[in-house]
Amino acid sequence: DHLFFLDKWDKAKLAFREASFLNNSRVPAAVRESRVDVRVEPGVASPRWEDGHVLVVSEGACFDEIADSVRKRSTPVRVVQVETADLRRLCPWIGSSQAVDDFNRATSLALHHTVRFCTEESLAGLP
Repeated sequence: DHLFFLDKWDKAKLAFREASFLNNSRVPAAVRESRVDVRVEPGVASPRWEDGHVLVVSEGACFDEIADSVRKRSTPVRVVQVETADLRRLCPWIGSSQAVDDFNRATSLALHHTVRFCTEESLAGLP
């Protein structure tokens, strides 16, 4: 598992939210409900909407294409959740070389300040 030093993230001006922030009672219902689920399936010819809040895309779809489809919705979206077994099934292109460089720089800063460890629970049963 990993520990992240959030104070370092803050000093590096990395924007982040805790993974469970949507479960916080102080988050307005309007934010929690302003959500799109992205489902990745093989062989989808073009992105399509199901039930008004599920965007179905093909394996290999780029993040910028997904963002474009979400932006075109009539209702603004605050939360996008991607449902896939492996994010590598999507293309990491996010619109421009500069955007990719900025993302990679921020990610490198964030992941540089970590500690890896094994919990006692994960070692249960080992000699």
